[in-house]
Amino acid sequence: MSAIVTERPWRVPGMLVAIGALVLAAGLLLGPGPGTDTAQALENIEGFRARYVATNAVDLVGALVLVAGLLATARLQLATRGGLLALLGGVASALGGLMLVLTLVLQSSVDPELAERYVAASGAERATHLAVAEAIFDLDAVVFGVGFLLTMGGIALIAVAALASGAPRANRWLLLTGIVLSAGASTTALLVPFGAPDGYAVVESVLGLIVLVWLVVLGTLIARAETPVA
Repeated sequence: MSAIVTERPWRVPGMLVAIGALVLAAGLLLGPGPGTDTAQALENIEGFRARYVATNAVDLVGALVLVAGLLATARLQLATRGGLLALLGGVASALGGLMLVLTLVLQSSVDPELAERYVAASGAERATHLAVAEAIFDLDAVVFGVGFLLTMGGIALIAVAALASGAPRANRWLLLTGIVLSAGASTTALLVPFGAPDGYAVVESVLGLIVLVWLVVLGTLIARAETPVA
């Protein structure tokens, strides 16, 4: 009786997803607190300037690796009966990831300069710098919010495509959990820019971190999955 030959086509996509999610979560957790308002946020950025730039760089690497993993996963799904859901999930993840990357780049290059000018200024000049910072922060929040929405929505679609294409029974509960979490995170991202209570922003952040932990677990399992070779 001959042995069954298997291969692991999901190893690289799974490893990219797991590593990207882990690095991104670490960067988010290690970054300085944003502060309760714009003035406090600027003071925090100036006070922890090196840490702020470093953790944004970590976030940037994590986001790029995660998006690469999601795209690789969606591409494999298209080759294995993933269909339209996998395609939409990959496109949404790519667009969302690009917007997150753009936000991180702008934060690393612009925010420290805004903070330095605000802290060094006084009187009317400080009020002017604060107004400029508020406008830029609001723009960052919109771009990040849309990027977060698209990324979480893309993750949900990719997970649904995995279920529709016949995921192993042992992984279905994990996929269903991720669909609920990423859909919830997408909903909060949609509500926050439209005047949702302050608590929603905290819920958005917590759900985002939980989804990243979920991606680490799922990516690890995907990387270990074996497929029989015909």
